[in-house]
Order: sequence, then C-alpha cells, then structure tokens
Amino acid sequence: MPLPEVDSTTGNLPEGDHVATWDELDERFGVDPRRRRRLRDLRVVLDDLVWPSGSGRVWIDGSFITLIDYPEAGRPRDIDVCYEAVLGHDPLNWTDARRQTLWKRRKVDLMPSYTTTNRFDRTPILDRFRVDEEGRARGTVVLLNELDGGQDD
Repeated sequence: MPLPEVDSTTGNLPEGDHVATWDELDERFGVDPRRRRRLRDLRVVLDDLVWPSGSGRVWIDGSFITLIDYPEAGRPRDIDVCYEAVLGHDPLNWTDARRQTLWKRRKVDLMPSYTTTNRFDRTPILDRFRVDEEGRARGTVVLLNELDGGQDD
C-alpha cells in the first residue's frame, strides 16, 4: 500500500505507522538536494549498521517526513530514526556517545525503540514520534529490514 498523502495544513502523515519501501520513501520525501543528501546518509546507516544487526524495522519521524520545509532553520536538518530493539538485548549496544557521533557525521538521530524521551519524562520514544510539536497525532514511516526480505511479521 503506498504512503498516504500528508495533511496540507500540518504537513503530517495521517496517524499510524505506514510501512513503505525505500523507493516510496525516496520518491515522496527526497524532493530537494538537502533531503536527498539525508536519504543517502540514512541508507548508509541502515545498510552498514542497522540491518546487519538483525533489527527488523525502523520508524522514521520528524520534520523529514513532512512536506513542510523550514529553510530559515535549515530543516529538515536530520532524520529521526528509531530501530527495533528490546531493553537488555540491544543488537547495536547503542550509547549516547555513538548517537552523537553518528548525528554529527550523518545527521541521522538513531535511537533504540526502548528509549524514553529523557530521564525526567519517561515517555517511550515511539509514543513521542507519533505526536507533533503541537500535540497533534501524526504518522510515522516504517521501513522493514531488506536483508530479511522486507517482511512485516
């Protein structure tokens, strides 16, 4: 099923997790040089780090999956990505230091799915992904591990 259209007022995808292929993500959101550069960086991260770890899916969120640009703020300046992992069994053994290094190098903010918003606000990161800055429900894009044949279990 193709990605749904974004809301013309908010720029958000409709509420829900929307499974997409790489080509669908690229076609919909790789609309200018900055976004295409971010997609190239994401592809490197997925192919070199996330998929080989055995993670089955990633969720993509944030300004990257809207069609509202904020050129004055240099947005979208990164891609927010959450990879499937369970606390105590994180295939990437992710740390804040590795996260910061990756963001500086590739502008991909990669977090395991068990992460919370911060140490004071224990909201699961995936719940935060599903709400915009105004508190409105929004959708995420889900990519499945292509090394597993891209199957949704």
